[in-house]
Order: sequence, then structure tokens, then C-alpha cells
Amino acid sequence: MGRYEEAIPLLKRHLTVWPDNTWAYAVLVVAYTELGRDVDAHAAAAELMRINPDFVWGEPNKDVAVNKRYQNDLRKAGFK
Repeated sequence: MGRYEEAIPLLKRHLTVWPDNTWAYAVLVVAYTELGRDVDAHAAAAELMRINPDFVWGEPNKDVAVNKRYQNDLRKAGFK
């Protein structure tokens, strides 16, 4: 939906309850990257890699272009 600014506080609140939720970190990385907040994106990516170094975005969205953009966001933030 592109509402990244609104998603960030919700994701952070979610992570206070479920601190090892890899999907929440992945979406947080995407949100930060889409907003150009590279330092925050790299920090969230580092935490995602710590929790699950084998994380793969996969195809959670039906829109192939969105999946590719989010995969690129993860790569930009340092996730391999």
C-alpha cells in the first residue's frame, strides 16, 4: 500500500512483543529502504540476519513487481 511511514511504529511495537519475528524485520527493512532511511534499514537488516541468516523473501505478494522491489530493498540494506 506504500504507507511505510505509518508501518514503522506498528512494526516496532510488534517487535517489542515478538522480537524474533523475521517477517516483521523484513518489512521494517523494506519500509526504511523505501523511505531512504539507509542507516535504519541496515540496522534492521543486521538484526534480521542475526535472527535468521538464511531468510529469503520468497513470493508473499501476488504482485511479482512488488516482490522484486522488496527483494532489492533487502539487498540494498545489506541482506544477501
